[in-house]
Amino acid sequence: MLRLGQRSFSLAQTAICCAAAVASFAGAHSALSAPTPSGVAAATLARAVPPEPLLALAFVSDTRLLALSASAVTLLRTDVPELTSVARLPLEAPLLAARAPAGLFVVDPESDAAWVVTNRSARTWLVVWSDDRLAVRAEAEAAPVPGSSRALRYRESTNWIEGDVPHLGSGPFLAIELVERGWAVTTSARLLWANAKALREESERPRVGPTLAALWPGWVAASTDHPPGTGDALLILTRTKGALREVATLPTDDSIHALASRRVGTHMRLAVASETASGATRLILLELKRGEP
Repeated sequence: MLRLGQRSFSLAQTAICCAAAVASFAGAHSALSAPTPSGVAAATLARAVPPEPLLALAFVSDTRLLALSASAVTLLRTDVPELTSVARLPLEAPLLAARAPAGLFVVDPESDAAWVVTNRSARTWLVVWSDDRLAVRAEAEAAPVPGSSRALRYRESTNWIEGDVPHLGSGPFLAIELVERGWAVTTSARLLWANAKALREESERPRVGPTLAALWPGWVAASTDHPPGTGDALLILTRTKGALREVATLPTDDSIHALASRRVGTHMRLAVASETASGATRLILLELKRGEP
C-alpha cells in the first residue's frame, strides 16, 4: 500500500487496465480490475520521505538511484523497503532565484558519471560514483550531450532547458528523456518524440507536465500539466504508428515533480518524487509489469 498525500495508491498486486483507461485510487483499499492482455500490473517496492524537495531522479544501477535537490545530490539504495541514503554530495554554489525550481541528470551510460543541471545554479557538475561514494569530477557552464552541437542548460530564472537534443531539436524544453531516440516536453506542455513533427498541429500531441520517464520501447510515463496544489496523475502512454494513446491514468492529490525508470528483466522500475499540499516530499519506487500480449 502506498500513500501520496491524503489519497492512497493501492498498488500491491493491482492492475492498471487499458480497457478502463482511468484507475481511481481514492480509497485506502481501492480494488482494480484483474489484469487484461494489454494491462499493466503495478506493485510498490519501497518508499521514503526526503527532507528536501527533489528536482530530478536517475537510476544508475538496479539498486542505486540518484536524487537531486537544490543543494545536493543523494545516492539512494533501492533494494530495501525504506529507500536509504548511502551518500550525499553538497553542491557548492550560490542558489539562484527560480520561480519553478527544476533540474535534470544527463547520465553517461558508458561510465559511472552523470552531469547535474539545475536552474538554481549557473554551473553544472559532472558527478561520479564508486561503491557508495559521490564526488565532483568536473564543472562547466552547460552539460554536453553526445551528438549535440550545443550543451544543455536552463534559461536564467526559468525552468526552460536550452540546447540541442538529437532527433528532437533545440527546444526550449520543460523536460527531456534521452532514451529511445528521445522524448521531450515543450514549453507549451506538449509531448514531443522523434517523429512527432509529422503531426500537422501541435494540438495533436498530448498535454503533459514537466516530468518524463521512458518505459518499454514506445512507452513513456509522464505527469499532467495541472497547476500545483490541484491534484496530479501518473500518465502511462504508448506510441503506435506515430501517434500516442493513453494506457492509464493514476490520480494523486500530490504534485509529481520527478520520474526515473530502469528496466530489470521484463519489468520496469519507476521512481516517483512528489510534493503534498502541505509541502512534504515523498519518494516511491514502483515495479511495473505488462500483461501478456
